[in-house]
Amino acid sequence: MPVTYKLVGIDVSSGIKNEMNHQGLDDESDGIDVNIVKSFFIKLGCPEDLCELKFITESETMILDKLYPLSKESTRVIFVFTMNIELKNKLKEIFNQYGFYVQKIDANVQSVQEQHVTPVQKIDESLLKPIPEDQIKIDDDTIVKSNEETVKLFNENNFKTLLKIYIEDPSMFKRFASYISSGNVMTSSLMETDESNDYSKELEEIKNLNIDVKEDIIKVALIKFNGHINLTLRYLLATKSILS
Repeated sequence: MPVTYKLVGIDVSSGIKNEMNHQGLDDESDGIDVNIVKSFFIKLGCPEDLCELKFITESETMILDKLYPLSKESTRVIFVFTMNIELKNKLKEIFNQYGFYVQKIDANVQSVQEQHVTPVQKIDESLLKPIPEDQIKIDDDTIVKSNEETVKLFNENNFKTLLKIYIEDPSMFKRFASYISSGNVMTSSLMETDESNDYSKELEEIKNLNIDVKEDIIKVALIKFNGHINLTLRYLLATKSILS
């Protein structure tokens, strides 16, 4: 099988199945991308919003618009990781149902197996283990520096605003991440722009949001997106972020 998933960030001693092959992948396929991976996990029961699920291969997080090559001579290993407890539990269910358990093996056996795996796909499993408490040394200088950084951080209004949101409405972060990472605005699907249309109502709606964008720029964007407020806002906010 050209693609194997490894579930990381879990206690392997618990007996949870921690590896799984990508079933149903075309044997003639010469590559895989993150959309194929996400679709596979959604088909197995994961929620459609996978912004908190990371897929790592070749020591990097898989990104959109990049094809990762496959070879019949080697296995592409993709590490699956999340900090979200609910999503992690769902992954455990999926791996337990469709995967298999791989125990730690001695160096000789591991050496033989690694001959069939691309070297850049290996990961130092010791990095996934927590540091023993008796090995953590915190001296006075470290404490002073940490205190200074903490005080400096809490003096930043943006940080305090984010902290307030996290305490009062933590789900907002997930919704925000989904909003800003849902891809570029596509204008090809819109009807032909009619510059004679009056978007006064939509203009006032956006002005009342106090996004600090000049009125004439908002008008141009509204015409560009036929009065579609959501697309207009995404375009304005993205443009403002780039210019800043």
